[in-house]
Amino acid sequence: MAIFAKDKDELLSQSIEFLKTNTSITSQGTGSKFLTLLKIHNDQIYDAYLTFDSNILAGLLFGSEGKMLDYLAETFSIIRYQSQASSASQSAQIVKFYTNELNFGSINNSQNIVLPAGVQITGTVNGESIVYYLSEALTLTTSASEAYAAVNALGEGSSFNIPAGTLRYHNFSDYTDFGNKSLQVLNVSSIDNGTDRETDENLRYRIQNNAAFSAKANRDALEIAALSVSGVSDVKIFRSYFGIGTTMILVKATTPVPSADLLLEVQEAVSEAAASGEKVFAQAPESLQLSFVLKINYKREVSENERATIEKNVKSVISEYINNLDPGEPFFINTLAAQIIESDPLISSIGQPGRFFSKIYLSRTVLTSLTTVEYVKDIYPEETEKLIISIQADPIRFL
Repeated sequence: MAIFAKDKDELLSQSIEFLKTNTSITSQGTGSKFLTLLKIHNDQIYDAYLTFDSNILAGLLFGSEGKMLDYLAETFSIIRYQSQASSASQSAQIVKFYTNELNFGSINNSQNIVLPAGVQITGTVNGESIVYYLSEALTLTTSASEAYAAVNALGEGSSFNIPAGTLRYHNFSDYTDFGNKSLQVLNVSSIDNGTDRETDENLRYRIQNNAAFSAKANRDALEIAALSVSGVSDVKIFRSYFGIGTTMILVKATTPVPSADLLLEVQEAVSEAAASGEKVFAQAPESLQLSFVLKINYKREVSENERATIEKNVKSVISEYINNLDPGEPFFINTLAAQIIESDPLISSIGQPGRFFSKIYLSRTVLTSLTTVEYVKDIYPEETEKLIISIQADPIRFL
């Protein structure tokens, strides 16, 4: 249950809209310093919302009792445990009717004995009388000498739980040899499934420890569960993605594309860790495939072998940088350019002033800008959409 909390995407969109409407700040695209700082700021606000929620809910929890506590529990899909009567089924073979004579026929003029539902069976525990009754009719056939019965306690609660050997008497008299009390009864095992109505104290404890009580606690539990799966590099969690009570987990694998088997393992792990009643979905992130065209400027003339080695290293630098981006993490051209230049002492610079890369090809035009100058959104139709921003085959061309 959330009182204050808003989704991170909602916070971010509201902040951007406010700045567009009320300020002159225009650099709000993906990769801008403004957007990065705004995301960091909104993450802190989101955590504060979660703290407010937890504190308010804690106050409501410890200030509620009785029916009001029941109402609060229901908001977390928790129902107070009600009292339950002790019982034993016939198949459990706990309560038996028997005779020490030859068989049941010998104590009823060679006829079956039919015990109707409701026949009472009694005993004593700590000086207190305990009453059970037959919950189903029972027929004692002439050739048998014992038969098990289905019974319920006359009242509810744990006070009707009994040890073996407690039930020894019954009030059934409709058989021939009743005067000799030859039809006997006994519980050969304990009956201990009667429960009391849950106390306020225990209900509070269950609410407090329910994963849904703290969205942050549940978020942490889901993240830990997902990251514990071998092959998972990182995850991003989105609450209420498909509506209230749903969570989307985007999985980044240690390989460029997470396999179907890996996603299935993550789904199983997070489903076990999810709060009661919460539906969690593990999916691969939908993102972009990038290709680059760049010019390398050298400090001196280089041989063909040197050039081939340097270009191979540059490809590795670009692949490693792109493939290590987390889902939703900004791609900074300046950072990538700096890593390329630092990859070999013979590289003096790349590209030209104000433009590190000649072109960057995208599989989809979902990014409106990376920087105002360096980003060119030409479409390279041969590139197919991938589940992770990735470098495939030989997508880097040098001028």
